[in-house]
Amino acid sequence: MYATIRSRVPDETPTVAAFNFQFAPDDGKFHAANVYAPRNDTRSLRLLGVEDALPAGEYVPNAAIGHEELLELDPDYIGCIGDLSYRSEAEFEQMIQSAQSHETVGTLRAVQEGNFVRTGGKRMGPIVDLFSAEATAKQLYPEEFGEWPGSIDEVPEDERLFDRQRVADVVNGEL
Repeated sequence: MYATIRSRVPDETPTVAAFNFQFAPDDGKFHAANVYAPRNDTRSLRLLGVEDALPAGEYVPNAAIGHEELLELDPDYIGCIGDLSYRSEAEFEQMIQSAQSHETVGTLRAVQEGNFVRTGGKRMGPIVDLFSAEATAKQLYPEEFGEWPGSIDEVPEDERLFDRQRVADVVNGEL
């Protein structure tokens, strides 16, 4: 599945500023998650070959950055690490609305365009990783992988990037 996804990723990839501990515009501090650091929670973004908006070596993982630094980065996407696992779709949409109405954060290109991507979190295992990779691909490249419907249960069967029944069969020892 991963090789198939990578083979379909466009040559031009977006910049993503990824953050841990829930992106919260009103807090004024955002916890950096370097995409290409050796960490499990940004695996889906690495798989999709995004450009890390956080310059290598400049941010310690989970370092808090403020509004000004975020404005300087002005990424194409805001990556919300763990939000696929830990926030409901309604909570995620509320966060996006909060960001869009925020005086400072609302000026970011990603925020204005609604470009947020939710991925699995740091405790994801191989099964959650499959769902996270599929969700991330759909959120970043909908023209290639199909629109992200907002929930893993709502992905149309003909647009799924892996066979859920086959995974269930493996988990249940039937394959």
